[in-house]
Amino acid sequence: MFIHLSRGEILAPDIHRLVERARAAGVLVEHRSYGHVWHDFHIQANLVEPASVAVVELGSFLATGLDRRNPSACTAPSGGDRRDRRQL
Repeated sequence: MFIHLSRGEILAPDIHRLVERARAAGVLVEHRSYGHVWHDFHIQANLVEPASVAVVELGSFLATGLDRRNPSACTAPSGGDRRDRRQL
């Protein structure tokens, strides 16, 4: 799980609880806090430096986490099956 958080984020207490609970459940969590940026600052990557850095970090995290030996693990099941992957 990868989480970006701005210091002024109204959801910060909820996000910190999510991080704590995910880690307690054994989930690998990367958690980054950024200065005074807005909630969806990522949409301005290449215009605002913190957004560009955040998108690069997210891409690196995803690339590291993808199992290149099993590409189907990262795709939706065929046949339009939208069940939770834990159920499959």
